[in-house]
Amino acid sequence: MLSIAICALTTLLVYSSHNSFSQKKALPACTQQTFAAFKPLPKMEYECPAGLIESDDRILKLPERAKALRGIVKELEAFSDPAWWQAEVDDLNACEVHGSAGEANHRARP
Repeated sequence: MLSIAICALTTLLVYSSHNSFSQKKALPACTQQTFAAFKPLPKMEYECPAGLIESDDRILKLPERAKALRGIVKELEAFSDPAWWQAEVDDLNACEVHGSAGEANHRARP
Protein backbone atom coordinates (compact mmCIF):
# COMPACT_ATOMS: atom_id res chain seq x y z
CA MET A 1 0.00 0.00 0.00
CA LEU A 2 2.83 2.40 0.91
CA SER A 3 4.61 1.73 -2.38
CA ILE A 4 1.44 2.58 -4.34
CA ALA A 5 1.09 5.86 -2.44
CA ILE A 6 4.75 6.74 -3.07
CA CYS A 7 4.40 5.88 -6.76
CA ALA A 8 1.24 8.00 -7.06
CA LEU A 9 2.87 10.92 -5.25
CA THR A 10 5.97 10.73 -7.46
CA THR A 11 3.81 10.67 -10.60
CA LEU A 12 1.83 13.66 -9.37
CA LEU A 13 5.02 15.66 -8.60
CA VAL A 14 6.54 14.87 -11.99
CA TYR A 15 3.31 15.83 -13.78
CA SER A 16 2.86 19.11 -11.87
CA SER A 17 6.48 20.19 -12.36
CA HIS A 18 6.19 19.43 -16.09
CA ASN A 19 3.07 21.60 -16.35
CA SER A 20 4.63 24.52 -14.46
CA PHE A 21 7.64 24.56 -16.78
CA SER A 22 5.54 24.33 -19.93
CA GLN A 23 3.37 27.31 -18.94
CA LYS A 24 6.06 29.99 -18.93
CA LYS A 25 4.81 33.53 -19.24
CA ALA A 26 5.86 35.32 -22.39
CA LEU A 27 8.25 38.23 -22.00
CA PRO A 28 6.54 41.60 -22.31
CA ALA A 29 7.14 43.38 -25.58
CA CYS A 30 7.09 47.02 -26.56
CA THR A 31 4.57 47.09 -29.40
CA GLN A 32 4.34 49.97 -31.87
CA GLN A 33 1.02 50.97 -30.31
CA THR A 34 2.39 50.95 -26.76
CA PHE A 35 5.58 52.76 -27.81
CA ALA A 36 3.49 55.47 -29.50
CA ALA A 37 1.64 56.00 -26.20
CA PHE A 38 4.73 55.63 -23.98
CA LYS A 39 5.86 58.61 -21.93
CA PRO A 40 8.59 58.31 -19.31
CA LEU A 41 7.51 59.16 -15.79
CA PRO A 42 8.82 62.53 -14.62
CA LYS A 43 11.70 62.60 -12.19
CA MET A 44 11.76 64.81 -9.13
CA GLU A 45 15.02 66.69 -8.81
CA TYR A 46 15.95 69.62 -6.61
CA GLU A 47 18.95 70.96 -4.73
CA CYS A 48 19.20 70.22 -1.02
CA PRO A 49 21.13 72.55 1.26
CA ALA A 50 24.37 71.23 2.68
CA GLY A 51 24.09 69.72 6.12
CA LEU A 52 20.64 68.18 5.71
CA ILE A 53 20.35 64.43 5.64
CA GLU A 54 17.67 62.56 3.68
CA SER A 55 15.67 61.66 6.78
CA ASP A 56 15.50 65.25 8.05
CA ASP A 57 11.87 66.46 8.12
CA ARG A 58 13.01 69.97 7.20
CA ILE A 59 13.53 68.71 3.64
CA LEU A 60 9.76 68.38 3.28
CA LYS A 61 9.31 72.15 3.64
CA LEU A 62 12.08 73.30 1.30
CA PRO A 63 10.89 75.80 -1.35
CA GLU A 64 12.96 73.93 -3.95
CA ARG A 65 11.13 70.71 -3.11
CA ALA A 66 7.70 72.37 -3.28
CA LYS A 67 8.58 73.83 -6.70
CA ALA A 68 9.76 70.40 -7.91
CA LEU A 69 6.50 68.82 -6.70
CA ARG A 70 4.45 71.41 -8.58
CA GLY A 71 6.47 70.59 -11.71
CA ILE A 72 5.80 66.85 -11.26
CA VAL A 73 2.06 67.50 -10.87
CA LYS A 74 2.03 69.62 -14.04
CA GLU A 75 3.85 66.91 -16.00
CA LEU A 76 1.54 64.17 -14.68
CA GLU A 77 -1.50 66.20 -15.70
CA ALA A 78 -0.27 65.83 -19.28
CA PHE A 79 -0.70 62.04 -19.02
CA SER A 80 -4.13 62.24 -20.64
CA ASP A 81 -3.70 59.86 -23.58
CA PRO A 82 -6.19 56.98 -23.16
CA ALA A 83 -3.75 54.65 -24.96
CA TRP A 84 -1.19 55.20 -22.17
CA TRP A 85 -3.76 54.46 -19.46
CA GLN A 86 -5.03 51.35 -21.26
CA ALA A 87 -1.59 49.89 -21.95
CA GLU A 88 -0.31 47.02 -19.84
CA VAL A 89 2.19 48.08 -17.19
CA ASP A 90 4.64 45.34 -18.23
CA ASP A 91 4.49 46.54 -21.84
CA LEU A 92 5.13 50.16 -20.80
CA ASN A 93 8.07 48.96 -18.70
CA ALA A 94 9.38 47.02 -21.71
CA CYS A 95 9.23 50.23 -23.76
CA GLU A 96 11.18 52.09 -21.10
CA VAL A 97 13.84 49.39 -20.83
CA HIS A 98 14.04 48.66 -24.56
CA GLY A 99 13.91 52.30 -25.66
CA SER A 100 12.05 51.46 -28.86
CA ALA A 101 9.31 49.23 -30.22
CA GLY A 102 10.21 45.56 -30.48
CA GLU A 103 10.68 42.42 -28.46
CA ALA A 104 12.58 42.71 -25.21
CA ASN A 105 15.89 40.91 -25.16
CA HIS A 106 18.31 40.15 -22.37
CA ARG A 107 20.83 42.80 -23.34
CA ALA A 108 20.73 46.11 -21.53
CA ARG A 109 20.63 49.20 -23.68
CA PRO A 110 23.77 51.36 -23.61
